[in-house]
Amino acid sequence: RSWWASGSAARSPEGIQANVRTDDGKWHQVTYEGDLLLSYEYLANVVRPYSKLASDYSFDNDGFLHAYYRGDYFGFGCDVWFIDMCETILPMNGDYLMAMIMVDKSKGGYREDAFLGEYVVAVEGSDNYVGTFAPGSLQQGFSPYCTWLMKIESSMMLPDHGGPIADGKLTFAKDGDRYLVTIDCVDDAGNKVQGTFNCALDYYLNQDAVNPDADLLPAL
Repeated sequence: RSWWASGSAARSPEGIQANVRTDDGKWHQVTYEGDLLLSYEYLANVVRPYSKLASDYSFDNDGFLHAYYRGDYFGFGCDVWFIDMCETILPMNGDYLMAMIMVDKSKGGYREDAFLGEYVVAVEGSDNYVGTFAPGSLQQGFSPYCTWLMKIESSMMLPDHGGPIADGKLTFAKDGDRYLVTIDCVDDAGNKVQGTFNCALDYYLNQDAVNPDADLLPAL
């Protein structure tokens, strides 16, 4: 028996495509087509702010980083990368940071280290989203979406132990073969979320809807 150790899902006009790595190291591609709508009664009971943090939160972690390329995912004319990181993998445990960032297409699309740089929160209706990250929200009222800091346990996200990132700055840098991710932000309840992840690369994954073959770059 195997269980989901890591992976990510992306929406497309046809449904949802997930690339999942099980605990035996094998990759699986799963496609779902069907209704995802929840009842209005459920959505009406979702209370804001979404954050469950009771106070400011800081951390300084070693960990592992995954980089998913999604092409012009939002239709804003820029490349979108979904980056996530956690303290341990297989299974994933500890602090978990995920971020949806918008990158200038001139950086070369699906290319190693194309996402390095500084990113501030995106402002809805902007003429240019390059150099921004999408603030966190709850998709369909229950699923953490875009940019969040939370706990993860046995590869299961625990949004009740964290919150969506609403403002601030994310920095992605590299020193040798290590990725240094710095967050200086606030959640949607106004709590400061500050810290660093010093990460080894686990993998790159191509989830561009134009090229859905999920090409895998080797971990360096």
